[in-house]
Amino acid sequence: MRTATNLLFISLLVGACSESLPPSPYAGGNFGESTDPITDPEMDSGPPEMDAGANADAGNDGGDDAGDAPDPEQPEIPPLVPKTDCDPARRLDNEFDPQKNIVLASNGKGTAGLSWTSGEPAKQYASTFRDDFWENKQQVTSEAMNSAVLGIDDIGTAYAFWWGETGLTGRRLETSETTWGSTNELDEDADVPVRPLPYVVSPNGISLFLREGTTERSVVRYASDLSFWDELVIEPPSSNYEPDELTSLLASASGQAVVLSTWRTPKDRRLVPYFQAGERMEDADALEIPESISNDQITGVVVPSGDLAVVAAEATDREGRLWVRRIAHDTGKWAKDDVLEERNIQGRRFSLRTALVDARGMMTVAWIDGQELVISQESAKGFSKGKAIAVDNPESAAFALDLDGNVSMVYSDSRGLTLRQLSARDGKLSPPTPVTNHTPAMAQLTHDGLGNVLVVWEEDGLRATTCRQQSVGE
Repeated sequence: MRTATNLLFISLLVGACSESLPPSPYAGGNFGESTDPITDPEMDSGPPEMDAGANADAGNDGGDDAGDAPDPEQPEIPPLVPKTDCDPARRLDNEFDPQKNIVLASNGKGTAGLSWTSGEPAKQYASTFRDDFWENKQQVTSEAMNSAVLGIDDIGTAYAFWWGETGLTGRRLETSETTWGSTNELDEDADVPVRPLPYVVSPNGISLFLREGTTERSVVRYASDLSFWDELVIEPPSSNYEPDELTSLLASASGQAVVLSTWRTPKDRRLVPYFQAGERMEDADALEIPESISNDQITGVVVPSGDLAVVAAEATDREGRLWVRRIAHDTGKWAKDDVLEERNIQGRRFSLRTALVDARGMMTVAWIDGQELVISQESAKGFSKGKAIAVDNPESAAFALDLDGNVSMVYSDSRGLTLRQLSARDGKLSPPTPVTNHTPAMAQLTHDGLGNVLVVWEEDGLRATTCRQQSVGE
């Protein structure tokens, strides 16, 4: 009787959430969106008040433990996707000037940070997320001339960097401190960049920056105390190679530099990975790249082993092709590519959105196909078939992975900002969770490492919320 009641409950719940939608080219992959409105009150400087029953365990059905085998005489009930609720929004910045250079970072272990610039002349501000609460903003510097960035290391130390009148400058916020430390002038000879600062803060606190001159490229590294460590020169693979527009800076978990760069020869265009070898950058095998793949459609991620995975989307008027190809850091040799998608797109938009890697080394790749966001998750069996989500504005989507590879995404349309999550275990997609009924120009998200999603967006200043998964039955 209990099993029949559970099945009836799940059937009613799934039926209530279902929605009739046009067919999708991705099998089983078209999902609807909620149109329910949500109120978004402003908050004071104190922590948000939580519903006393928000985290209560109200759904214990007395069944077997999760790790036990199901009763052979009872039908197996598929797991229900947990419901996610978002806290009331907290306003982090009330400035009337628009916020720029917004950077959200997290170490996935309960600490996150947000950095932005506003005002004229530009000032850099930062707020840190600790003990499940966004702290009041602090001014980091009053001379952020251009790019301003932020990073969080494995133990929760925050690092803020900016280009000021004296070049590259940085400050630290220790885990045990509430105010930022002294200012460190890092690179007095560096020119102010004309595009966002290419940088990485590794889990062990090593900060890496990419310097790009007219003919020279190099990686500069600083230790966790912001002292200069070394400079690694990036040399052309051959004398007839000329720098192209793309140079991506990546890093391994230990702070070893990895660079992905495009070069041009008199005959073609080539993608060249560089791996750190001692005190220099060593180029690996070059990969010829057709002109149909633009530089903004190429990205790379470093997996925990130190190897590099490159993702690229190629689109013509009729054909779309998306592939992943790996290259080993020790041999510098390319493996055979994995084709995630290859089909007739009939002039629709087809573009790479993001590529992420989790702590297990498994990748998640998201791309745009027409009006759909398509997501493929990697497992030991390879990449899954793309799961599509119909979205009015797929370009607005932002993505994040938790330590187990579960995907969280936010996107905005005329109904506001929506959060959805995709399970790495069974590929199930959560129902839409409204974040705000405002349609922001910018939204970012990350995980706090405790099962919650942190979302920030622009709405009369900067706002932030924590979205929490509730147990089944709440």
